[in-house]
Amino acid sequence: MPLSLCELWIQRLVEAVPALGLLHAEHLADYDNVLPHVFLGDVARYVTRGFSGEEDAERSQSSREAAVEVLKVLEEQAAAARNPEVMELFSVSFLENIDWESPEGRAIRSTMGPELLKEVSRREGA
Repeated sequence: MPLSLCELWIQRLVEAVPALGLLHAEHLADYDNVLPHVFLGDVARYVTRGFSGEEDAERSQSSREAAVEVLKVLEEQAAAARNPEVMELFSVSFLENIDWESPEGRAIRSTMGPELLKEVSRREGA
């Protein structure tokens, strides 16, 4: 069975951010296939942890770099506006899973590009 656009996008995200490989493998082990909305919710929590600084300094730097890379990939997709289905995926399943009032959420927001910030503002105004 061919992959959906969202599944293909998830595959590209994992290829672009190799640090997501373990998270992706665990997801596949739990669900036997990719559930895009569930996986992107996991990615949102991963990114949040990357901005938390709760790990040792070296691991924290690596996690933060991977989290920033995820934001770059999402920004590129948002800027390209290639597919509304994929935009909805990360709007609903990524942005909705971040606590924007937390220190991590504020740090994530300060790192986002203009297109993602527009989407956050659109969601907050909704």
